[in-house]
Amino acid sequence: MAKVTELVAALAAPIAEQNGCTLWDVEYVREAGQWFLRVYIDKPEGISINDCEAVSLSDALDEADPIEGSYVLEVSSAGADRPLKKPAHFQQFLGAEVDVRLYRPLDGRKEYTGVLKGYDGGDVTIETAGEARTFVKKDVAFLRRAGTGRGPVPTMQGRPAAARRRNKECSYAEEECQSAEVQRAGRGGVLCRHQPD
Repeated sequence: MAKVTELVAALAAPIAEQNGCTLWDVEYVREAGQWFLRVYIDKPEGISINDCEAVSLSDALDEADPIEGSYVLEVSSAGADRPLKKPAHFQQFLGAEVDVRLYRPLDGRKEYTGVLKGYDGGDVTIETAGEARTFVKKDVAFLRRAGTGRGPVPTMQGRPAAARRRNKECSYAEEECQSAEVQRAGRGGVLCRHQPD
C-alpha cells in the first residue's frame, strides 16, 4: 500500500505544474497532537503567497480522500534552506553551499558546511576548508541547502480537513452544529464532531 506522502505527491504534482510550479516535497507529521499535511512547492523565480493559494489541493484531497482522520493542510515554499532528500534535489544543487548534520560526531563535529560536489546512492561529498569530504548515507541525519537569508517563507494554511471516515455526512458550520463537540484548529478552522443521524 502506498504511503500517504506518495499518494498526496501524485495528486499535488500535476496541480503544481498547472500553476507554473514544481512539487518539491510532501510531509505528513504529527505535532502537538495534530496531524499536518505539508506540501512544498518551488519555481525558479521563487514562490509567493499567490502561488501557494493557486496550488490549492483541497478539492483534489476531498475527492481522493487519501487520509483517514483530521489534519491541517499547509502549502508553502520549499524555502532557501530547503532539505535535500531526493536524487533530483542533489543534482539541482550541485555546486551550491549545503549544511550537513550527522547522527554522531565525526572528528569532534556533528555539523559541516561546504559546497556540494557529489551524490552517489545516498553518500554525499562536499568540499569544505579546501578538501573533499564524503559522508555515508547511514551517518547523515539531514542535509539542507545553506540558508541565504532571503526572508520569510510564504505559507498558506488551509482549513483543517474533517475526520471524513468517522464523520462523512456532517457539513454543519460551527454556528449551525447542534453538537457540543466542536474542536477549533488553526486559523479559525473548525473540525465538527457532530454525529449525523
